[in-house]
Amino acid sequence: MSNKEKIAFPSCVRLTTKAQYRRVFDQPFRVRGQYWQVLIKDTGQKNARLGLAIAKKNLKRAVDRNTYKRIAREVFRLNQDSLANKDFVIMAKQKTLDKQALRLELLELLDLLKNT
Repeated sequence: MSNKEKIAFPSCVRLTTKAQYRRVFDQPFRVRGQYWQVLIKDTGQKNARLGLAIAKKNLKRAVDRNTYKRIAREVFRLNQDSLANKDFVIMAKQKTLDKQALRLELLELLDLLKNT
């Protein structure tokens, strides 16, 4: 696998339909941090899949919502090999300007979920 393929984020690793999101929101396993909430549901899929639900209620400015999405996609993309057979929905809880804190907390939450 080349570096470009490993870093890619194709549609097969994203939740794209309302039904896929609904299945994760229906009785998920939840992990909460200060800035993130992660919902997880086991699947029969080969790949881990990511869905983002970044609400305007928590992050008013579009630039902040986009920053959270970018960080979540980056962290997921770099760790997706160890997260197989699960669907994830990542939600923002609270605003912070510290991007490093966002990355570290999301990494910690995903590490907790690797074993579930």
